[in-house]
Amino acid sequence: MLFLACRLPRSRVRAIIAAAVAVNMAGFALNSFWGAAHGILTDPAIPLVGGIESIIAVAHGYVAVADTKAGS
Repeated sequence: MLFLACRLPRSRVRAIIAAAVAVNMAGFALNSFWGAAHGILTDPAIPLVGGIESIIAVAHGYVAVADTKAGS
């Protein structure tokens, strides 16, 4: 879905998809950080994974805001 949406022109549909991905990835990041902080996820790479998930969430959030402004 994301590969198909990246070809769409800036619109509300693309903004909604980007916002949904941003919320989802932010949830994954919070889960990774929480699990690492509470000793549930013990792999030393988990904070790195959480950081990558955070970057993806922020990037999609930026696209969602930019597309919302462009679509108005």
